[in-house]
Amino acid sequence: MAQHRRIPKKNRKKLKSVDPFNNKANAARFKDKNKNSNQAPVSLKDEQPLTKAAKNLMGSGITTKEEVKKKKKQKNAVLAQAEELGMKKGKFETVNRFVKRIEGTLHSRINEQIAIAKHGLAGRKQEEIDADYKIIEDAEKRKKEQEKREIENKIKEARKKREQEARRLEEVEKLKEQKKAEKRKMKEALEKEEEEESFDEDEVSEKRAKIEKSTEKGGSEKATTKLSKKDRRKETLKARKSDEQKRRAGEALINSREIIEFGERNDAPPTFGGALKKKFEPLMAKAGQKTTLLLHSMLQKGGGQKTEYLNNSTKIQEERQKVIDAYRDMKKQKRIAAAFAAAASSSSS
Repeated sequence: MAQHRRIPKKNRKKLKSVDPFNNKANAARFKDKNKNSNQAPVSLKDEQPLTKAAKNLMGSGITTKEEVKKKKKQKNAVLAQAEELGMKKGKFETVNRFVKRIEGTLHSRINEQIAIAKHGLAGRKQEEIDADYKIIEDAEKRKKEQEKREIENKIKEARKKREQEARRLEEVEKLKEQKKAEKRKMKEALEKEEEEESFDEDEVSEKRAKIEKSTEKGGSEKATTKLSKKDRRKETLKARKSDEQKRRAGEALINSREIIEFGERNDAPPTFGGALKKKFEPLMAKAGQKTTLLLHSMLQKGGGQKTEYLNNSTKIQEERQKVIDAYRDMKKQKRIAAAFAAAASSSSS
């Protein structure tokens, strides 16, 4: 806890102006006294300036019409609507009283009309009513006819579009048929050319055979017959065709892919044919059997005994089960004896 003093401690730490050690206070004595005082400027000593309030007071006398203009008061919506309908509020009448007066006049008018209707003097003439109904019916009839015309026009446009589409499809089909016919013609022409070429080739081969025979007969004499221009052209075409076929066969071989059938294995055993098939089929049939294993064949030769670890495990399991059953019987007998003892003690007491 804080210690409270009976005699207060001096807490003043500021230096007094009369203190001889206060250098600032002593220095202030030798300064100009007029420097720190709030004196008026030298230029305004002769003439007294106007204050702000005086200036505002002098300016308030000069007013314009725009400044004096009053603000428009917001009109009452009830009175404005009543004026539109030709009803005016009285000079000294309040708004509530004015509304009640209008309600009274309304009810009185309604009652008058009810009384006139009761006596059969109200309503318009039947001719006027019929004329009004006729105008309404004519307008409805015109509207229905217009809608009917619009529907008919839409149907016509749709039919026209369908016909145009059908014509376009027919033209497309015709063009397809023309193309097919042209292709057929070209195919037939190519087939004819090929037949002619084959026929010509046969002729050329026959001519060559004749020439070879003549050269053989003549011995050292050379064949004087020459191939015609047409035959030479056919030979060149034939050579080109064979080159093209070779090139395509080479490309097919390069771009060929191995086709792997469904269920085929990468590590499957090879398939043999011919003499090898007869040799390997009986061996492959025995694949996976114990007789083919080297260890099995060695054990059979050695006459090794079979392992009996499975029989031993079953015997151990049976013995364990017997021990458990004996323990459970013992526990059961103990519980029965305890129950008999408790019953005997309760009967004796």
